[in-house]
Amino acid sequence: CTQLEGTIEALALQEDAPTTEILVVYDGDAARLRARLAPIAAPNLRVVAEPAFGLNAKRNRGLAEAAAPRVPFTDDDCVPDPRWVTSMAAALDRFPCVTGRVLPLGDGVRASVRTGARARDFRGAAAALLPWQAGCGNDLGVRRDLVDAIGPFDERIGVGTWSAAACDTEFLFRALRA
Repeated sequence: CTQLEGTIEALALQEDAPTTEILVVYDGDAARLRARLAPIAAPNLRVVAEPAFGLNAKRNRGLAEAAAPRVPFTDDDCVPDPRWVTSMAAALDRFPCVTGRVLPLGDGVRASVRTGARARDFRGAAAALLPWQAGCGNDLGVRRDLVDAIGPFDERIGVGTWSAAACDTEFLFRALRA
């Protein structure tokens, strides 16, 4: 299976799978992607087209389309743990924004990962953080009330734009300042 299929399969097997909406925001032919993903048993899967460039445009579209007040984000090359949605929901009950640990799959995989397992609370400490300590967008959860307070993801930067990076970091720094 390709990376996206692995991601969707992992999301379909979450502990909360019967109640979890899986939303894929895609910049290509949505009908073709729906057909490609049809063999996966994911009854709550919805594919939404978003032609705008950039990962943050996709994240903002996901926020606009999602029905829940708490929205976890992952990427198409990630395989969330079976308790990911449950853990995100519990963390978002306590905090308006959370990120988690990211590990590479398999031996010999080179990746930028967050391996620390210790929970940290960075309230008010954004100025002292290095960007890679704030967390990353492929294991990110936000409450809608936080986004209403600080604004959406900045669509001018990030993957798919001229800057090619920092879209999640910029959002996380604004969240920390709030």
